[in-house]
Amino acid sequence: MVESITGMTEVTNSTLIDYGELRLKVRNTSGDLNWYKSRAVYEEIHSRWYRLLADAGFSVMLDIGSNYGLLPCIFSNASTSVKIIAIEADPRLIPFMQFNFAENGVKDFEIIHGIAGGGDQATFSLNPHSSLDNRVNVEEWEQVDVK
Repeated sequence: MVESITGMTEVTNSTLIDYGELRLKVRNTSGDLNWYKSRAVYEEIHSRWYRLLADAGFSVMLDIGSNYGLLPCIFSNASTSVKIIAIEADPRLIPFMQFNFAENGVKDFEIIHGIAGGGDQATFSLNPHSSLDNRVNVEEWEQVDVK
């Protein structure tokens, strides 16, 4: 089961990072800020991979574990006609994806609050320090049910 997300929720307690070609709003946690300000992210943004995919005619991007939507934003910059399907289990990140897609002109997208796995529902643990390290089950972290 998945939940399709529409509408836009206000994004607070965040930082807007300007990469030149695109801008990305992320949560003010040290893990997220450090990663999204790292050289690896700048290198990903400047990778020729996305232009090659666009030139090859790929028209749909399925991003499982989309996080803040960085990769769909990069691919949409390379191909304005791409359809984005972004799946994310962390409900805290859905408003960020909505903001980032609007901020970067991503036009054709669907955001799905869901998780890959068997069954109709799963419990997912939210890392309080970084969205990059959420886990299936850590008792000390906030738990959410994902359909």
